[in-house]
Amino acid sequence: MSQLTTPQGRSELSNRLFAKPIIGRLSWKKQLKLSGLPEEVQSILTEVMSRCWLTRGEKAFVVEELIAHFVDGMERDITAQQLVQDFGDPAVVAKLIQSSKRKNRPFWKKSFHAFGYGVIALIIAYAGIWVFYHQGVPVISTDYVVQLNAGIADVADSEKAWPIYRPMWTKYKFSEGEVIPEIWFREGEESYLSTRFVRKGEPGWEAARAAFYEHQDLIDSFREGAKRPYFGIELKANQNEYSEEDFAALFPNLTRSDSQDSGVEEGSDGVSGRLPDDWLVGILLPHVQQMRNAARLFAFDIQLAIEEGDSDRVVQDIETMLGLARQAAEGRVLVCGLVGYAISGMAFSEIESVVKEDPDFFNEQQLQKLQLAVRSAKLKDWISYDGEALLVSDLIQRIYTDDGQGDGHITPQGFEVMSALSGMGMPGIFGGELSEKENWESFAESVIGPLGLFTVATRGEVAAKADQFFEAASTDLNRPMWVGKSKDIYKELDLEKWKYAPLGLVLPVTENIRKAMDRLIARQEGVLGAIALQRFYLANGAWPNSWDEIPKSTLPQSPVDQLTGKPLVFKIVEQSPLIYSLGVDLDDDGGVTPEDVRPSTYMSDVHRLGKSDGDWIVWPNNDENE
Repeated sequence: MSQLTTPQGRSELSNRLFAKPIIGRLSWKKQLKLSGLPEEVQSILTEVMSRCWLTRGEKAFVVEELIAHFVDGMERDITAQQLVQDFGDPAVVAKLIQSSKRKNRPFWKKSFHAFGYGVIALIIAYAGIWVFYHQGVPVISTDYVVQLNAGIADVADSEKAWPIYRPMWTKYKFSEGEVIPEIWFREGEESYLSTRFVRKGEPGWEAARAAFYEHQDLIDSFREGAKRPYFGIELKANQNEYSEEDFAALFPNLTRSDSQDSGVEEGSDGVSGRLPDDWLVGILLPHVQQMRNAARLFAFDIQLAIEEGDSDRVVQDIETMLGLARQAAEGRVLVCGLVGYAISGMAFSEIESVVKEDPDFFNEQQLQKLQLAVRSAKLKDWISYDGEALLVSDLIQRIYTDDGQGDGHITPQGFEVMSALSGMGMPGIFGGELSEKENWESFAESVIGPLGLFTVATRGEVAAKADQFFEAASTDLNRPMWVGKSKDIYKELDLEKWKYAPLGLVLPVTENIRKAMDRLIARQEGVLGAIALQRFYLANGAWPNSWDEIPKSTLPQSPVDQLTGKPLVFKIVEQSPLIYSLGVDLDDDGGVTPEDVRPSTYMSDVHRLGKSDGDWIVWPNNDENE
């Protein structure tokens, strides 16, 4: 108060307070403290300034003006009490001051403050999203592995081949791969196995034959088992779910403890180096690829049987190969069907090789058996998307939350799953020792992951799109080849790369599946036609002029051209039938295939090379027979 007793004192105070430039200006609290104003005045000004949401500089300007207001009043001998009373309600004054100052701010400052508030709002919103995202967890409600195996568990052992195969697989450790390496051609001293068998007259032929016959019990088990309608083993995602006998046969180099050590670490709640044991996407197929190896044994035995003139055994071998193909295709996943296709293609090649080399090798009864075996291969039934649809459903329940209404949002675990499946995931998310880089990547996924709530489709959207995909794919799969062109279902359904990322990781390439099916069905038709022609020739000593001349008992239906839906065309070239489709140009070029186009890959080569002027030869179909 002593500072305000004389005009001279008050003038010195004002000069001290207000002469400083803005950068060096005191804070409003210090200004009040130095003002020397009465306690009641400082109290009300403190309340006003505390209620103002202004910048530090703006408050400094405001407090200067308010101090000057009170100083001026007191210089005019108005009491502090009267000045406080006339000042008004602090809340109202604070609101008016705040509004006025904000309104008079320059545009750049208004923009800056708006941006700041926006950033703060975004941070708050993101924090809420982050919490919401990280609170979400998948709910595993359905065991799709059980659904995948539905039916096979109820098959009687008398209809299963596995009880017959199993003792021999255990004895010879068949699951390790080729059990008779001597049958493969070796060039020089190289130790690798060739892609072809050793042939009669080559070094190693006698050793190969001797080694093969040392495994006769294995061969006999396949011959007997291939006659049964089912392979008869359930597909598992966990090695330890197999019985002791099955485990020993399927995993001869593992023990139970080895299998457990390779799994998810105890207590782990994330995704490890391999997917957890109950995931359908991690389903094991330890026997399927080995069926191809089994079929190769019979391809070699056909060479031995031909050398020994045992045509009955050749027929049995081909029947066995087609039985193995059927059993390999038993699982409801595409890999199984495609392995069945590969084995069937091997069997068709063996028929073609024998008939081309020696048309009189088979008698009428044997040709009839071969025809029945080839016709019994229900190739279309071996391929379906049922297993893949279950796989996608299982994946969805492990990636998304479940709101009970068929919808949900992506979860942190979901991003881990997608990273694991893509093979390009962040190593840090799988646990264990983390490097500095891996720690950073893990942090980055944790921070960026919540944005997936806006970029990745919801559970309901993904499920609906998957249903559309499989419905379209199944419709296309059941369409005859000659009815329209195979569809690009990905493009048709507009499967956006990021939005439907979970589907992009696991959906099959339907175009390739369809091509594999079309190619093998066309070949099957060619084989059936060739056998029928050979049977007619044996019976009549001459070739027919058309399919219609062949009795229905020999050929119930003319072999179908997969590109026209009409009968295939045949002609006799050097006393051997040539059977062909009209090709993509749909005109008869006399059985001449386009240049550089292989019969076995006709459709792919025509598309790749852009050469359509020519026919598609389906018998003989082996490239080496061109």
